[in-house]
Amino acid sequence: MGSFTERSCPKPISRVPAKDLSIGVTLHELLIYIAAPCTIITGFFSLVLVFKHLCRYTKPTEQRQIVRLIITPAIFAVFSLLALIFYDENEYITPLPDLYEAFALACLFILFTHYAQEPTTIHHNGNVETTKNLDSGHVEGLQKAWVAVFQYPVVKTILTIATEASLATGKYCASSRSVHFAHIWIVVIGDISLVVCFLAILEFYKTQKAHMTVHKPLLKLLSFKLIVFIIFVQNLVFNFISIPDGLSADDTVAPRDIKYGLPAFLVCVEMVFFSLFFFFSFGSRIYHPSKRHPEPREHFLVALFHVLNPADVIRDIAKMFSMAFSGQKKSSGGFGGSSSRHGGHRSSRHGHHPRYEHRSGHGHRMRQYEAPRY
Repeated sequence: MGSFTERSCPKPISRVPAKDLSIGVTLHELLIYIAAPCTIITGFFSLVLVFKHLCRYTKPTEQRQIVRLIITPAIFAVFSLLALIFYDENEYITPLPDLYEAFALACLFILFTHYAQEPTTIHHNGNVETTKNLDSGHVEGLQKAWVAVFQYPVVKTILTIATEASLATGKYCASSRSVHFAHIWIVVIGDISLVVCFLAILEFYKTQKAHMTVHKPLLKLLSFKLIVFIIFVQNLVFNFISIPDGLSADDTVAPRDIKYGLPAFLVCVEMVFFSLFFFFSFGSRIYHPSKRHPEPREHFLVALFHVLNPADVIRDIAKMFSMAFSGQKKSSGGFGGSSSRHGGHRSSRHGHHPRYEHRSGHGHRMRQYEAPRY
């Protein structure tokens, strides 16, 4: 990449165009021709599954998060294709799908809290009996998990802004690992934040998986964990790989094809398989009105608006700050409420607003917690 001191960024990656391959197109063009159909296929599969959920929108508090998770492969595929097409803007485009991934991980955590909170329903002689799985006794542990998970979207948002700003001012320097540039700090802080977030989700799953079996949480966790892991490893490899100064020996491979083209191309191809995998891990059959939920489904447009409305995410982040700085023990039990029927009492379609009482070992009422409205 050329000589440089610790305080000076190496010369930009060579923009010398590569020669055509034997098939009459450049490697860059070939990658685009393969990646574009992959992106279209990924988008199609994702939209089909989203449509199925919106047409069976019988559990808003759960399906809102599921739909947001389902479109993750499409988000990655679209932005990766743009990064592949526009080499000059690649470094500005690449951080954007990673930002969505941060919020998607938070949605996965919220989905698990809904699963864990949902009462186990037993039909006995025509009567409905319910037992709570997640009670106020878990408040402190859930608060810690909440803060550990929601710090990541906040940190990632700040890092994304810092990335774009440092790129614009020439202070990023992706090809340098010097502490005098923003790149190394942004990568290290982002990776630490991601690990903290994912470990918190994994720990919550381990403690509550017995209450979530019907929802196949392991399959959901695995499908999303694979996306996070593969993207993480690929970014790590291509961030630290040595890029040649010039063209390959036969002049058909340019440095930017290796630095920008291959990573974006791989993501476009991989997301096709993840969009298919999501049909098994985030299927909509369980939400059919005749299955789990006797109540009628929401209208398609109402369901779509509910998914697109970010108010719940904003409240969840605000709750994270409240937990982190106030030191007060608030209920993590509500987490958006439940849409189930509780022994004849029907909660709100878009979130019940219950209160939970935490009792001491002697049965005395100690404190009352109120779950947030969703």
